[in-house]
This record gives sequence, C-alpha cells and structure tokens, in this order.
Amino acid sequence: MYTFRTSLSAYVEGSWQQFNCDGCDTDVESWGFDGGLKYVLAESGTASPWVRAGLTLQQASVGDADGEWGVGLDSGVGIDWLLTERFALVPAIRFDFYEADDLTVTYLTIDLGAHWHLY
Repeated sequence: MYTFRTSLSAYVEGSWQQFNCDGCDTDVESWGFDGGLKYVLAESGTASPWVRAGLTLQQASVGDADGEWGVGLDSGVGIDWLLTERFALVPAIRFDFYEADDLTVTYLTIDLGAHWHLY
C-alpha cells in the first residue's frame, strides 16, 4: 500500500480463493491480483473506517483445467483498528466479480487481516 494523503492510499495485493460451484464436479480455484484506491472515511483515535474500489485480474481453474485470465471489479469496506501506534487489526468485507472464458465468478469475502505501519 502507498499512502498519498492521510485519507487516500493505493493498494496492490495477491489473492487466492477456493470454492465450490453449482454444476461443477470439482472445486474452483481462483488466483490473481487486485489493485485500486482505499479511502479512509474518518480517523478517530483507534478506529478508522474505510472503503476501497479497484480492478482485479484473476485466473480461474476448474479441476486440472486452467481458464483464461479475466478482468473484473474489486470493492470492500473495513476498519483499521489500531492496537499500538504501528500495528492494526483489519476486519473487512470484500466483493469481487470477474468473467473469464464462459465462467462468471462472483464472491463475497470476510477478511481479518493486520497492518504493520512503517512510519
């Protein structure tokens, strides 16, 4: 993540998901990269709620067959919850959508992450 201003950052991350699908004989795996902008709505002492939006570049695999790469949307909301001056827990909910080949992938993710702030 790179912070432009106190309330605006750019993010890039790798992601991997595994889930089942209707009509599939095996699990679906999806992996790729997400990137976009994160905007902090308000900063109050220990809790800073935020929203983010960007693009995702993902490849889905069903069984042993790798699919084509697809571009889609990545969005989310969460809170940076400061535990110390530099360490925060980050609960979040993300929504992702992309299409690759004849496969449409849509999913909701509940995250619990952590941030270590270098400065």
